[in-house]
Amino acid sequence: MNKKTNEELQAFVDKATAGDKKALETLVAGVQDMVFNLSLRMLGTFADAEDATQDILLKMSCTNVMLQCLDTESRCIFILGTMFKVDSRIAGDILGMTPEAYRQRLSRIRKKMADFLGQYCGEYGAGRCKCKERVNYAIQNHRINPQQLDYAAATEIPMQTMLDVKSAMEDIDDLSQDFSFCKPYQSPERTKRLIQEFLDSVQFSIIQNS
Repeated sequence: MNKKTNEELQAFVDKATAGDKKALETLVAGVQDMVFNLSLRMLGTFADAEDATQDILLKMSCTNVMLQCLDTESRCIFILGTMFKVDSRIAGDILGMTPEAYRQRLSRIRKKMADFLGQYCGEYGAGRCKCKERVNYAIQNHRINPQQLDYAAATEIPMQTMLDVKSAMEDIDDLSQDFSFCKPYQSPERTKRLIQEFLDSVQFSIIQNS
């Protein structure tokens, strides 16, 4: 995506959240190189950065589709309460409602989103998961070692730790310019193909049109 003004980008965001697939593809294509380079600087290898880029962009696309089933105010409530975990008094102030009304709305919206995931998501619900179809490919490319299943043995990080990390990352955000000396790279073609295949998939279409 060529350099665009804030107004043009906002127009694409509005179209994407309204269900415009082409607008979503344009937004994804516009950020994938930035996501890949940030992942590369954080993880250090092309293979890890590619995996991280795919994961981030797929989740971004799925989240966009989920949010389409909410009206504008409900989207704001869900994002403030679930993604940013804003205090109910502050969120109520922002949206012009009492903290009690905000909490009630947030509870109902979370249930609606949980019902959505329960129906369509293969990881958290009854949807069809395609992970098994990629296992052999991952083994052949040495991204998974059957003799060392890291995820199965790993311990989950407490939510409070995640919040502390998020806060610390925000505190050092200004230091990002320290990476300005690093050369930028285009994300690999296979990453772009995978993202495009996902956006063109029957599963994505079913969720988008639900």
